[in-house]
Amino acid sequence: MQTPTYRKVTGPILVTTATRTSKWILSTTRRPTIEGILSISDPLGRPTYDRPSNLRSMGSKVMWLTFENDLVPCPTGPTVSDIESILAFGRQHHAAFTDPAHPRKIIIHCYAGRSRSTAAAFICYCQALGVGREREAWELMKSACEVTDIHPNTLMIDMADELLNRQGQMRTCYESSTKSVSD
Repeated sequence: MQTPTYRKVTGPILVTTATRTSKWILSTTRRPTIEGILSISDPLGRPTYDRPSNLRSMGSKVMWLTFENDLVPCPTGPTVSDIESILAFGRQHHAAFTDPAHPRKIIIHCYAGRSRSTAAAFICYCQALGVGREREAWELMKSACEVTDIHPNTLMIDMADELLNRQGQMRTCYESSTKSVSD
């Protein structure tokens, strides 16, 4: 796997890797600014990095989800219940997803910070901004990502699109964004 390229994220939402989440928690200056963490890990886990052990010290600020980065429905992949939990997390932290000057930090992480976490951030932004603003949600999600090479999980996007009654607009936004990158 290619070494990821990172960018500085200045807004209230940070989409990142498990390792970089751990560094945020260890930082005595940044830790107090954390309002909430959405931690998505694999059912079998990866050694030390998939679910940082120091996340437990954050207590109730962390929402824990466990599923594989599958793109087709299967027993270990994301479920509708997982997407409902992501939507609940987004509602709980609505202000951070709608106010770029929000003073506290929301961290969304998965192992590599490229697929499950980016899809979760896109889902939360779509919910917060409302119908018809999927393109804006996509751009906000991209600006919140530390990792530059992102590939949001399309199964998660499709499930959220149905739950939010977007009639395919979330998937259309994803496809048009990835097409423009590859053309």
